[in-house]
Amino acid sequence: MSHLPGTYGARGRVGAAGENYFARGLKRAGLTKFEVFYSLNIPDVPGKARMRGDIDCVIANGAKVVLIDVKRWAGSWLWTIPGTDKPLNGFLPYSKDGEWGLSKNMITALDRMRLRLPEADISAMVVFVPTKNHDPESVPRSVDFLIWPGMIRSYISGHAFGELNLRLGNEVVDVPPSALHLLTQLKRN
Repeated sequence: MSHLPGTYGARGRVGAAGENYFARGLKRAGLTKFEVFYSLNIPDVPGKARMRGDIDCVIANGAKVVLIDVKRWAGSWLWTIPGTDKPLNGFLPYSKDGEWGLSKNMITALDRMRLRLPEADISAMVVFVPTKNHDPESVPRSVDFLIWPGMIRSYISGHAFGELNLRLGNEVVDVPPSALHLLTQLKRN
């Protein structure tokens, strides 16, 4: 399912374990009735640099597509200053790649997927899964206080499954062939 262990070693194994935990939760929640894709490349668009990151999971139902970034909760106290995309770790600025802010991979993936599938209703979310022995108590009760660039909301896995049902609907609808083709082409080997 995941390319992470071969690419990132021990950190990759931790990430892959989180993605596997999330995949099992999708199955328990009955969400695998929809089209589910794991570990997709961020789409290329003409005139833009190729992205190195990936999209951990994409779920499609009809014209609705949800991009999901799965994160293992590391126990930090991360939150975002209301009305901004400026994160803090406790009371100190949180930096990613030397810049004050969280990863911009998901907003980039969302923007590029919208360019490639303009007829689709595409949204994104970041989902936190337990780190410590897959114990659901090892994540906070809510991560509503952590907003990613592009106003992408965070969820803990238990809340994410309900949100996915709301976004995708209950009835299975065929995904347009053009969307299925693109999502299949983006799959990482």
